[in-house]
Amino acid sequence: MAKIKKKSSKQTYFDTQRKTKRKAEAKKKNKRKRIKKVIVTTVCTVLAVGIVGGGVTWISIWAAKTHPLMHRISVMKTKNASVNAAEMSFYAWQIYQQYMEQNSEAASVPDPEKPLSDQSYSSDMTWEEYFIDCARDYANNLLVLCDAAYREDFTPEDNITGVAKSMMTDLDLKTLPKGVTEEDAQHALELYILAWEYSEHLTDTMTYSEEELTAYYESDPLSMQICDYMYFSFAYGDDETSIMDMTQAEEYARELRRCTTREKFEKWVYDYYKENTTLTEDELQQQIGTLASESASYSAGDPIREWAFSGESKAGETTILTDEDNCQITVCLMLSEPRRNDTYAINVRQILLTADTYGSAEDAYAAAQDIMKSYENTNQTEDDFAALADQYTEDTSASGGLYTDVTESDLLSDWKDWYFDPKRQYGDVTVLYSIYGSAVVYYINTNEKPVWESTAELALQESIYDEQYSAIEKTANVETLDLGLKLIQVD
Repeated sequence: MAKIKKKSSKQTYFDTQRKTKRKAEAKKKNKRKRIKKVIVTTVCTVLAVGIVGGGVTWISIWAAKTHPLMHRISVMKTKNASVNAAEMSFYAWQIYQQYMEQNSEAASVPDPEKPLSDQSYSSDMTWEEYFIDCARDYANNLLVLCDAAYREDFTPEDNITGVAKSMMTDLDLKTLPKGVTEEDAQHALELYILAWEYSEHLTDTMTYSEEELTAYYESDPLSMQICDYMYFSFAYGDDETSIMDMTQAEEYARELRRCTTREKFEKWVYDYYKENTTLTEDELQQQIGTLASESASYSAGDPIREWAFSGESKAGETTILTDEDNCQITVCLMLSEPRRNDTYAINVRQILLTADTYGSAEDAYAAAQDIMKSYENTNQTEDDFAALADQYTEDTSASGGLYTDVTESDLLSDWKDWYFDPKRQYGDVTVLYSIYGSAVVYYINTNEKPVWESTAELALQESIYDEQYSAIEKTANVETLDLGLKLIQVD
């Protein structure tokens, strides 16, 4: 019989880690949905008017873009706040820079060597027009929030000017559009910071009763439940390189389905691996440790989780799921039925090193130990660890190696005991090993509220915030001078 093909260690390793990052990003996106409603100002001012024979003569757009009027004309405004063409150009430029950074490998991106105005985003829009539209939406939200902040005499906790100047150090100001000065950039950032601070003020002052939280849970329990199950898949095919054919896979699946306890399920898979692979004993134990999905959350469209959270599956029951498109048969065992997620998520920093990169799990572990020694030679602060994470971690999507709202289902089984030890304290550091790779881990803290409650609060927060934003948007009554939009430069 052909040997079982092991999943790429880097793929398996990062599968468990990236789930945390995706959850954090989704939460961040939802929480900052309000900043999707960005800030701008409107203008009722005219560029320049000359009366010639009873007619109106406008200064050319080209001239205006190089003229001081670019700083004098409010493109968007409310009664209490406004942005001029230069500041709008900064927003458009910033959005363009971020787009290029985040989509560098995408199929459809503008050529940075050519003017955006000469490149088509769609059949009826240039890339320049696209980024100006984005800036307009962005600025509209900022102005709505800033207008409310000014009306309420809101005082931010942070020194806005100081924060803006600090943010400026991260920008390549040499590439600012023509006519946009550092002063324009700073003022544009100050508006953003004020809007963000006020937005946070709105959410921080929201309160929710126990009855409201419970009612929300009961209205959508799937999003706040977890359960435990095990599964094992058999890949099949008809060609010579295939592990087995479909008939053989079905036979194995029927055998495994008879294993209705965790111990029997694990022993069957252990014996199966022992007979058909060349895995070492340590590797076997690691593989067995990946069979169970504990504290798993619901995921729409996932066949296993649809079965587990159907409400019809009982502890000790098994099922067989066949995926003919991918030539795979999966056996699932229910360990515990869905329950409210009363666990507490944690926040950590990690430096991840894969066996693929270092040649073996042992070499990855040795490299992790070396990084640990480097950390011990610092002041051993969280910032010191974050700096090392930026230097060494293979998961570059996590800045400073930061992972927030980590739950048990996000982690490799062998690592859970350390992460969720109730004695764990801020600043605890260790090196964790697996056959896929190792991690140097810095523990930050445990969230104060259980996962279900945090999820319910966030959902209620979004609902209340949307209502509040709609109300202040009407009061702000943002005005836009369409002609002023023509003064905006992106590149």
